[in-house]
Amino acid sequence: MTPEEFEQLIAQREGETLDFKQEMPSSSDLVRLVTAFYNTRGGTIVFGVEDGTRRLMGVPNPQGIEEGVINILRARCSLDVMPTVEFVAYQDTEFVVVRCVQGARKPYLVSGETRPYIRVGSSNREAQDEEVRRLYIEGSEGGFEALSCRGATLADLSERLIADYIRRREETSGQSLGLSSEETLRSLGCLANEDGRLAPTNAGVMLFADDPQRSIGQAEVACVRFKGTDVVSYIDRRDLHGPLYQLVDDAEQFIYRHMKVGRRIEGFVGVELGSRYIERLGTGIRRMALAMEGHGLPRPRFEEVGSEFRVTLMGPGERFMAEPEELPAWAKGLNERQVEAVLYAGEHERITAGQYQALVGVSDVTAYRDLKDLCDKGLLIRHGKGRGTYYILAG
Repeated sequence: MTPEEFEQLIAQREGETLDFKQEMPSSSDLVRLVTAFYNTRGGTIVFGVEDGTRRLMGVPNPQGIEEGVINILRARCSLDVMPTVEFVAYQDTEFVVVRCVQGARKPYLVSGETRPYIRVGSSNREAQDEEVRRLYIEGSEGGFEALSCRGATLADLSERLIADYIRRREETSGQSLGLSSEETLRSLGCLANEDGRLAPTNAGVMLFADDPQRSIGQAEVACVRFKGTDVVSYIDRRDLHGPLYQLVDDAEQFIYRHMKVGRRIEGFVGVELGSRYIERLGTGIRRMALAMEGHGLPRPRFEEVGSEFRVTLMGPGERFMAEPEELPAWAKGLNERQVEAVLYAGEHERITAGQYQALVGVSDVTAYRDLKDLCDKGLLIRHGKGRGTYYILAG
């Protein structure tokens, strides 16, 4: 951990994923805190910071803290993955940072106690009956997505998105599903029985709610292009919101916008939600790593930090802004803006003049001229009139 990262950490207040300790607590307090982190969203303990005031006191014996933490946890609870312990030197003072993951085999119990602990705000407390049930579900194969979404109702699911999914499925299969909207949602694991009534699951909200982040705040994607490799200064950032498929599309567009090298376009095919966005054989991460290595770049770095999952793609340094050696045949004779328009239309099935203006930052006159030129070149086809005009890929 760099001094800058440590500064950012201690500048935060205690909360669901952060706890300060001036010194080693009692063994019972420690195991309750750690298991509460494992049962909730994971978290970080910083030893050497005074609780409440956040004064930097340091610890006189970092190795003693490390040994004490590990020995107490091994003796008082069963964890499938032990926390990581890091020594940090800051302003000529030593600190210990203990990072706890969110456990995959919940609930985690303290030896001799029958109820698990969870983290609520900056406190640890025993889980209530309903919370215990949820912990067991989260620790089972069903996982988080199979749980009913707290605070969400069927009214939060968009009929438009559900109908669009059914339409795509039927277009792909070439036949009618023969299922109602409710039956379709049930088959996808998007509905659950909650106290005798139907409620959307977390999966249902993430897939079919217009604003899933209202119910699941952590279901957002932050895309950042950093300046250099110090991950401190950044050039561009977008916090993405919307249903899951939209997050994937928008994140892809963010990467393309900053990837000033050529990319091969294999063609665009409208296929069903699920097969389009999910690599069913589980080879996606391996293929990403091989693709990066094939271009002489480091493998992507995957990290779970508290409730966040981070993916870092390292660029080729000075080659980052290089022009492609050879454009694909369809892109020859187009300006960079028009290439983006074709890519966007392929990836989103259509593009409007307003979307094009927002994408590349041009006036309405320039947008009209660029899109008309793409139609004249046989790359796009215009549909509709007036405000309802949109463009799709030709053939």
